[in-house]
Amino acid sequence: MKSLKKNYLFNLSNRIIQILTPLITAPYISRVIGAQGVGRISYAESVMAFFMIFAQLGIAEYGKRETAYYQDDRYRRSVAFWNAYLLKLFFIPFVLCIYLTSTASSGNVLLVYFSLYFVAEAFSVDWFLAGKEEFVFLSVRETVIRIIQIACIYIFVKTSDDVLPYALISLFAHTLNNFSAFCFVFRHVDRIRFKELRPFRGLKSSLLLFLPTVASLVYSILDKVMLGLIGRDAFQNGYYEQGFNISRVVLSILISISTVMMPRVAFHFFKGENSKVNELMQSGYRYLWMIGIPVSCGLACVASNFVPWFFGPGWDLVITILWIFAPLVLVMGLSNMTGAQYLIPTKRENKHTRSVALGSLVNLILNLLLIKNYGAIGVAIASVCAEVTIMVLNFMNVRKEIDLKAVFSSSYNYLIASAVMTLCLVVSSRYLEPSIFNTVVLVFEGVVVYFSMLLFMNDGLFCSDLNAAVDKISEMLHR
Repeated sequence: MKSLKKNYLFNLSNRIIQILTPLITAPYISRVIGAQGVGRISYAESVMAFFMIFAQLGIAEYGKRETAYYQDDRYRRSVAFWNAYLLKLFFIPFVLCIYLTSTASSGNVLLVYFSLYFVAEAFSVDWFLAGKEEFVFLSVRETVIRIIQIACIYIFVKTSDDVLPYALISLFAHTLNNFSAFCFVFRHVDRIRFKELRPFRGLKSSLLLFLPTVASLVYSILDKVMLGLIGRDAFQNGYYEQGFNISRVVLSILISISTVMMPRVAFHFFKGENSKVNELMQSGYRYLWMIGIPVSCGLACVASNFVPWFFGPGWDLVITILWIFAPLVLVMGLSNMTGAQYLIPTKRENKHTRSVALGSLVNLILNLLLIKNYGAIGVAIASVCAEVTIMVLNFMNVRKEIDLKAVFSSSYNYLIASAVMTLCLVVSSRYLEPSIFNTVVLVFEGVVVYFSMLLFMNDGLFCSDLNAAVDKISEMLHR
């Protein structure tokens, strides 16, 4: 079995690269095409992604789980891949037709071009590679393609009229990502005779996983669609998009922990090794506390120094959005760990589905109540409330299987260290004007103060990882 820590580091780099691409280009794009241009693209992408959910229909989660079950059995792994892949191919054309019919009369040319995302989806097999724990390939591929994408943006996007070229560059990168993975996947699967396949046998499981899949996207897609329809202000969508992108970078650090655990939890569950599953979950929660609490606090503390120089004049509202999104980072990390990475691989997706349904309802109701008067701020508040609802309900679902007292008590050291770090950052930020250098200073200060506190408190998890890292470096130096 592959190392979980190695998987985490590569998956983390993969996710960060995915999110960093729009952030690296954001200062340039925000100045060239402006908030209105960013808002137009954000709205069109959200509409496309909303329909894409129905094309995927939970099949990716189902395929990843089935792949994880059979990691050490090439034949059954191949059968699982082809069953899930053929099931997905069956739905894509139907959803594409509905998408084209629904958007044909809108007059929005971006919506027409974004229909090509459905063609690219036919080659999407990242779910299989994640279930097989091929995080090294996913990370290297992502890095190369994103570098190409960033270069194309700076070369071809020059004026406020270049909204379409900017959108098409993203489409090109997405297509190249999917096709490269599709070619690589045949190293791990064999051809299976068609009569041995039963693709529709997984339809029921995929449907049960459909709503939990919506959960991870509801605040990123439905929110922006509703903001565009109700708020009717492209500027508000632009502010929300940039704040959301920043928070996703931070969230990717936590989601990477739970994502690499899902295949391993599924594997041990399939083998009947329940004690190993519980051990993995307790370890995963503790890592979430150690990383998630300081990251959430740090995001809130650094926002006012970071936003002005990064986005330029006129983006101050993003600061408030990041303050609201800061706790969402930790909340979604915990919710994802409990639901998507435990309940789903252990075949209790129906419990997760009920939690998600109620959380989605909370999100929808609060959006309707808050968007008209508060715009992007209201959407951010609704997202946090919805995710807190899902997190609480998921914890209630596993209270008899996971020792929640042990889970929450393991956060004690990280709460204290984060409180001290936050106090230091709040004081320091009052004396530092917004600039690249000062933001780096604040981040460095936060890291030093936080980990110094953990070292001072002799935290077991941090100290053991620190000793392991020192031993590894020492071993490399003495080779």
